[in-house]
Amino acid sequence: MRQHADVQRLTYEAGIVFSPWHPGDLPQDGEGDLFRAVVTPIAAAHRVTPRQVALAWQLHRGPQVLPIPGTISTRHLEENLAAARIRLSTAEVDAITALVPEQR
Repeated sequence: MRQHADVQRLTYEAGIVFSPWHPGDLPQDGEGDLFRAVVTPIAAAHRVTPRQVALAWQLHRGPQVLPIPGTISTRHLEENLAAARIRLSTAEVDAITALVPEQR
């Protein structure tokens, strides 16, 4: 289950910022195969990296979301900033969201 979905919902209701931890990370275990199967084609369609799609998805989750990705180089900073310009379709956002059920 997606952890902290309840916290994100509460922050939205309260009008405060939600800052996800490691917003661009994709699972590396066996679950990662499913994530890559969904995210990789979306990344290819937008000509960006899967990590950028993961970050863009966080930004599409709502105006109160403020992801703070790790940045260790200028190139990485530029990639992170470029993720904010990715316009995911509703179907793409829904496909990524469906990967992990919301915790209630």
